[in-house]
Amino acid sequence: MLAKKYNKASLYDYYQCREYVMRKYQVAIFRHAKADVAPNEMSRPLTNEGVSQALNVAKRILPHWQILLCSPAIRTQQTGQYISNLAPIVIERLYTNHSPLTNEIELLYKEIMPYTLKGHCMIITHQPIILPLIYCFTQKPSIDVNLKTCEGAILLENGSIQWIQR
Repeated sequence: MLAKKYNKASLYDYYQCREYVMRKYQVAIFRHAKADVAPNEMSRPLTNEGVSQALNVAKRILPHWQILLCSPAIRTQQTGQYISNLAPIVIERLYTNHSPLTNEIELLYKEIMPYTLKGHCMIITHQPIILPLIYCFTQKPSIDVNLKTCEGAILLENGSIQWIQR
């Protein structure tokens, strides 16, 4: 099907495919909810406040998500599970603690695009990745938003962006 066709496609093909995805499916991209401190950055669990944040977002957005993509960080997986009630698919490239380079975002976009062709896709990640990833999907410059924990955007079928903020 279409997902197979684009598995090994060029980035140009992915941008062409973006038009199909944006007409057919919604994509949500969120920052993880508030997490506790831990010696290991990847194992930081959600705080009680973080759980409340995720549950509040779940009440505000339609529960129609079919695919959940998260970074390997526990806080992203917990956030996604509270919002979508789905088991996460872990994507290593969804984690970064620095401003990603353009080629890093392009590689991430190519990796997640096949998932977005399969259904309504929720992505839970970290602050520096969100705006560049939204740009990859929409080709629209985003306002310079500093998203707080458990805030993000839903990319709608008509190409518009619905910002979800507290």
